[in-house]
Amino acid sequence: MSRARDLADAGSKANFLDNVTANIPADVDGTYAPKASPTFTGTVSGVTPAHLGLGVTDITSSFALNSNWSAWITDKCFLFNGFVFVQLNAYIASTSSHWNSTTMGIYTISDSNYYPAYEASLPTTSYQDDIAQRVQITTGGVINIKYPREAGSDANYHVIVNGWYRI
Repeated sequence: MSRARDLADAGSKANFLDNVTANIPADVDGTYAPKASPTFTGTVSGVTPAHLGLGVTDITSSFALNSNWSAWITDKCFLFNGFVFVQLNAYIASTSSHWNSTTMGIYTISDSNYYPAYEASLPTTSYQDDIAQRVQITTGGVINIKYPREAGSDANYHVIVNGWYRI
């Protein structure tokens, strides 16, 4: 097209405004929230994994503490793309009978859909010098600590598990 034709088209489109019969509100700025510091009404909520389409599912309720163990810090477990990510924290009152065993079961996974595809081993971190060789997650859904040793200054053994495994 020629430049003259482009200008003619632009002129005819501008003439559409000649046929506008309704008034443009003078208070347009008062009709909509301003860009700077807008005020929202109703319930405002944050972005969740569901909004992003990531497929992250909270499965914390499928991880149960075994008897004699107590929650220490809020546990969180998530399923994402065939992997389970765990943040587990528990403690037990120390007695000498605990330290004679090589394995202590701390959690049970109630839903077999979240059992690992293979026996998983995770490192452990503890509190006040309490130690364990490792955390074992069996294909049957039992989470154990291997070779625990209570060395802290209080009367409880604490264990912290942070890691992931494939289902």
